[in-house]
Amino acid sequence: MAMIGLARQMGRKPQPFTSSDLFGWLPELGSSKTARLACTMLKQRGVLTQAPHAVPDGYRRPTNPQTWQLTENGLEICRATQQAAARKANAETLVAHNRRQPKGHTLRYRLWSLFRIRTALTSADAVSVLADAGEDTTTLQTRISRHLREWNAAYPDAVQISAKRIDGHLRYVLCVDLGPTPPAIGSAQAAAKTEGKA
Repeated sequence: MAMIGLARQMGRKPQPFTSSDLFGWLPELGSSKTARLACTMLKQRGVLTQAPHAVPDGYRRPTNPQTWQLTENGLEICRATQQAAARKANAETLVAHNRRQPKGHTLRYRLWSLFRIRTALTSADAVSVLADAGEDTTTLQTRISRHLREWNAAYPDAVQISAKRIDGHLRYVLCVDLGPTPPAIGSAQAAAKTEGKA
């Protein structure tokens, strides 16, 4: 924890500091005594060394705290700590961003958008467009077929099955555009109808 505080404060230009400074930068240490112990421990590990005092020894009060400075090794460790903290923060930001992706990134939304553009679609055509590299296309095709069947069952006037098959696959035709969002199916459809009546 002390290294994180030092890394934040030292940046590119290291300067002498006291344990009181460290405690001010990192109140999480709990007390100035803990900050002094942290400085002593970092000195034992070769990260810190005692800095020459700004006040000559004859004029220095005994209550003045020890002044510390980073060693070359300590400076490298601080830079590595800064980089690791930045990488971690970046990774956390990306994870948070991916969690709040809009629903348009789900298969159902992507399939519906493709269906609206093409108006006639087989599950094989949809797989060739929507599959990501290395994705299991068999499972994807099963999911796509299920969505197309459900839309056909829920809205037979809007989504119809063509009499013509392509390479043995059912060809679904969008006769009535139901809007930019995928139509509700199953329990979602019942909830939508209930809201419409209210």
